[in-house]
Amino acid sequence: MVKIDKQLFLSILFCPTYGWLQRTETSRKTLSVADQLRIDEGTEFHQRARGLFPSGVMVPGPTEAAVQTTQELLSDPETTVIFEATFVYHKYVAKADILIRNDNNSSSWKIIEVKSNVNDDNELVDDLAYTTFVAHAAGVSLQHAIAKCPALNIENLFSLLLDVNTPSIRILEKFGFVKWGYMPEVAEFDGRTCGHLIYGRKV
Repeated sequence: MVKIDKQLFLSILFCPTYGWLQRTETSRKTLSVADQLRIDEGTEFHQRARGLFPSGVMVPGPTEAAVQTTQELLSDPETTVIFEATFVYHKYVAKADILIRNDNNSSSWKIIEVKSNVNDDNELVDDLAYTTFVAHAAGVSLQHAIAKCPALNIENLFSLLLDVNTPSIRILEKFGFVKWGYMPEVAEFDGRTCGHLIYGRKV
C-alpha cells in the first residue's frame, strides 16, 4: 500500500493528475539548482525555529521507529516539546514540525507548522489541517481523553464502530481497548451490510 505524506496530499489537492504522477517512479526528476536552494533554505529556517525551543526533542529514524519514539515522548510527562513528531493513520503519514505540551494540561498538545511564508493562504491552511487530522486520527485526542478520565471520575471508556473500520480498531487496540461486544449485520456502509463493534477499556 502506497503511503500518502503531506506533500503528496497537497499535490493531489492542487491537481489530482499531478499527484498521481508524483506516485510513479517515472515522475522522479533531478532537482534543479533553484529546487535545491529552496530545500536548503527550508532546512535552515526549521533549524532556526527549533532553536527557539532548547528543551525540544528531535524524533529521528524511519517512519515505524519514529512513530514508536513519538508515542514514548507523548507519554513522558517530562517531555514538553517534540520536533518532527510522526503519526500514521491507515496509509496517511504526517510529521509535525513542532509539538508543544499545553502548560495547563499535560495530556494535550498544540501543533506548530514552520513556514517561511509570512502571508496566510489556503495551502498553509491545508498543510496544517492535514497534520492535525493525521495526529488526531492516530490517537492524540484519544490519549488526551484517557488521561482526563480520573479527574472526571470516569472509570470506563467505550467506542461503537463499524466492524469494517480496521484503522480505528487498530488505534483502539493500541491504547488498550478490547472488544466488549458485537452486533452483526445491523448497519450498512458503502452499499454493503456490516456489524457494529463495541470496544472498551477500564481507566
